[in-house]
Amino acid sequence: MSNTSNSSSYFVPLTPLDLVVNGIISPFVVILTVVTNALVCAVLLRRHMRSKTNSILVSMAVADTLTGICPLPSYLLLTR
Repeated sequence: MSNTSNSSSYFVPLTPLDLVVNGIISPFVVILTVVTNALVCAVLLRRHMRSKTNSILVSMAVADTLTGICPLPSYLLLTR
């Protein structure tokens, strides 16, 4: 038995459906989410709209945006 590891043994083959969902649909959904969350933040951060509840909603929109943006580079690498 050899201690050398074969890097190809860790490769998970992707199906055409994986490429469509993760390479095309997911980036579109992430971009749509970023745009809508930016609009939510723009509305809720107006001076007359500021309240504790709206601050929580803004923080949820920011967290949702970051949840989508963090895996985005790996989605974009699938399309290459």
